[in-house]
Amino acid sequence: MTLYIIRGAGFGGDYIHKIIWSLFCLLAGLTSTSREYLEIFLFTSGIWSIFEVLAWTTGMRGGEVIKPNLMGLTLHPLIAAFLRGLSEGGGFTLIHLLFVDCYIIESKQCTTWVHWSWIGMNIALFGVDVIASIYYPNSISSVRDMTAPASFRFVCFLVILGGLVTYTLPKYQALRIWNCVVPTTWIFGVGWNALLYFLGARWVSNKKDGLSKAPPLQQIAGLFFDGFFEVSAVYASLIALYFASTQFF
Repeated sequence: MTLYIIRGAGFGGDYIHKIIWSLFCLLAGLTSTSREYLEIFLFTSGIWSIFEVLAWTTGMRGGEVIKPNLMGLTLHPLIAAFLRGLSEGGGFTLIHLLFVDCYIIESKQCTTWVHWSWIGMNIALFGVDVIASIYYPNSISSVRDMTAPASFRFVCFLVILGGLVTYTLPKYQALRIWNCVVPTTWIFGVGWNALLYFLGARWVSNKKDGLSKAPPLQQIAGLFFDGFFEVSAVYASLIALYFASTQFF
């Protein structure tokens, strides 16, 4: 059985919001009381960019995302993969971690600028998706084969590795990671997928063209898997790997 996760509500493949999103991430990293947020952003962006290049070269992605442009200017797929790595990799990771640090743990790293940067990230990501779902209701921004063996193995390996690494970390860092998995899963993972589903901007399909929707149970399973594992657990695992790397370098 092949299932494709469909992201609708595209702006014709325009990447301007990804750049704005990434700039807010840089602002958070540069205005924090330490370099940690900046390093996490760069570390996870690099890993995610590699994944995006693999997804592009192996044909796991489709839709407008493979015809990227910046305000009408066509982008090379490698540049687009790098921008997705910055925004959807480093950017989404920071959205999770800053929510935990600023609003659950209340870390001293969260300056006023970091708070405002986090709000800007959310507007650049979630606000754009909501607006686009209204003005571009039938567009297909991205088609990704979520059952592709390479993708499935990558997710499973990263989540298992991240979970094992977390047990070796100091208590405070482990607490931050587990908070990235548990509370944020239902907000930024499963909850966000559910909202987009009801807005008609995200669904699961059995066809690569994404025009037809899978049966209800497959919809629920696909959106939950994407929200819990491929969003929350994967990003938490990337943070765990960063924390582990700081113990050796």
